[in-house]
Amino acid sequence: MLNSALRGGVHGNAGAIGSMPLALSDATTNAAPPQLLNIASLFNLELSYTAAGLEAGACYDARAMQAPWLEHTQAWLAQAAQAIALTVIGANCLLDLDSVIVDASAHPLLRERLQTAIDAALGGYSWEGVRRPALQAGTVGADARAIGAALLPLHANFAPDRELFLKILRVAAPAH
Repeated sequence: MLNSALRGGVHGNAGAIGSMPLALSDATTNAAPPQLLNIASLFNLELSYTAAGLEAGACYDARAMQAPWLEHTQAWLAQAAQAIALTVIGANCLLDLDSVIVDASAHPLLRERLQTAIDAALGGYSWEGVRRPALQAGTVGADARAIGAALLPLHANFAPDRELFLKILRVAAPAH
């Protein structure tokens, strides 16, 4: 969303934040750097739980913040927060964001801890020349994908053409 309008971009890639690279590519090895989704996805937390012989679904309930899951959760939080913070500062330098909404399909306590960790990680960057955006808690959580998928066809078929509306206002405005 930009200026209260859904923006898909020329190729529909706008908002593909998970695809943001987290480092420079290595020209000597042709190795691509990891993307945000390779580090900050809850899928990675599930894999960590599974590798330790723990129930993977714990990241979606309060067990994520309890032993024996807590050790793995804290390691994931540290990595995910750093990766998200890097993405936030890059996006902010490009778009001059007022705020960033932190939401996840995880348990609300885990999402809250993630937001706190991101806020701390943002403190490790220089904000010279840009204003640091506020972090806000999201409220959609696990329903975000379903709601977004349901809204896309409605937006595509019934949303007014915002640009056309603005052009009409400019043409109709009396000259001073």
